[in-house]
Amino acid sequence: MSRLRLGVFGRAFLTLFALLVVSLSAFVFAFLFAQLEPRATQIAERAITAYHITQRAFRFAPLETHPALILELASIGDTQAYPKESGDNYKPLPDDTFWNLVSSKVRGTLLHDPDLIIASSVNNVEGIWLSLRTLNNQEYWLMIRNPPIFTDIKSEWIYWSLIILALSVLGSSIAAFLANKPLGQLSQTVHTLSRGEKPVPLPEDSGPQELRTLFRDINTMVSDRLQLDSDRQVMLAGISHDLRTPLARMRLELEMSNIPEESMQAIDQDLEQVNHCINQILEYSRPTAEKASLINISTTLENLCRLESAYTAELNGKLRYHIENNLFARIVEGNLKRVVGNLIENARRYGKNENEQIEIDLKAYRHHGNIYIDVSDYGKGVNEEDIPRIMRPFSRGEQARTGVSGSGLGLAICERLLKPVGARLKLLPNKPRGLLCRIEISLYDNKNIQLDEKI
Repeated sequence: MSRLRLGVFGRAFLTLFALLVVSLSAFVFAFLFAQLEPRATQIAERAITAYHITQRAFRFAPLETHPALILELASIGDTQAYPKESGDNYKPLPDDTFWNLVSSKVRGTLLHDPDLIIASSVNNVEGIWLSLRTLNNQEYWLMIRNPPIFTDIKSEWIYWSLIILALSVLGSSIAAFLANKPLGQLSQTVHTLSRGEKPVPLPEDSGPQELRTLFRDINTMVSDRLQLDSDRQVMLAGISHDLRTPLARMRLELEMSNIPEESMQAIDQDLEQVNHCINQILEYSRPTAEKASLINISTTLENLCRLESAYTAELNGKLRYHIENNLFARIVEGNLKRVVGNLIENARRYGKNENEQIEIDLKAYRHHGNIYIDVSDYGKGVNEEDIPRIMRPFSRGEQARTGVSGSGLGLAICERLLKPVGARLKLLPNKPRGLLCRIEISLYDNKNIQLDEKI
């Protein structure tokens, strides 16, 4: 079972939510506990007052008017009187702290009536019921309807709990959002910068002083980084121009000289190698901030493989390819061609089989929501422990595999072009012999895509 991993917002929200629930619960508990006795006193005083008023009404009213008085008391107001019958079924007050306080206060005041009954319902009618005896020994029930809302502390806890949860969710969401917002801005800036693009400057005129200072320093760092990249590109372009001019002159001098053919070919190969290194350095320093778009990977690879297959055949080699139809992904088409073309060229240069022949396989297919592009050769391969090293710029494989020297930028260029769209390059053993270079790109699966076959 995979472990749930929460982001910064989720962790901040849960932490603040727990703190708010605990603090609000403690406050409400203390508040309700402090209100327990005052509420009991209020209800008890109301019942006692109604008891005395009703008893005086029966005392000073003529005996023959008692039935009319009972009818009047039973039809108006929230305090009513009813004759008490021997068969009445009554229910005592709940046995809890609150109602025990109410009962003790009422009985403490009405000491003259030792037979006083305090009930919560009579004949299934809810209310606060008090037994009342007049001077002529007539017995009645005095009922106080609709006691103050939430007199039951247990019921009141339900409503307060709902309020606590609502306030905790709202407060935690706002606090977590405000705390996570600058982190989101920082994450977006770093992500944009990692793709080689220029990020939007972070706000330096709002927020806490520490945050403004941090944003100001990051904006300065980003500006310096972009300026450094620009200076590097200008420097490399100037160096390559200054190197190519004498190389062209040396090649011209070589062709006009009378040196042996074998020496001429050796020098020409050296010049070609130097020129190749210059091209790779320029390729590595080229900006990669082009905007990715949705393309048909299958069509792009088909066109590229036809050209590469023809060129490989001219070198007496074979390039076999199998590409699934309608593979869509978001990537710069030119970058995809440069990456796959670079991998094929590496396989041609360094992946010859035991018979010193070029044999390359290219496959493109779906795999668990991704597109896999495999370029494999049947050469000597590379050791697995050397893979992290040769993926770094200016690192080369062993001389036993390459047989030639190079700039060591080919794979670094591929990784640099794939990184902005979240794609990855992996080097795997091509069993039983050789190297397999795998490109992993997220598959864009949209059934509404309609492929236009017209050219």
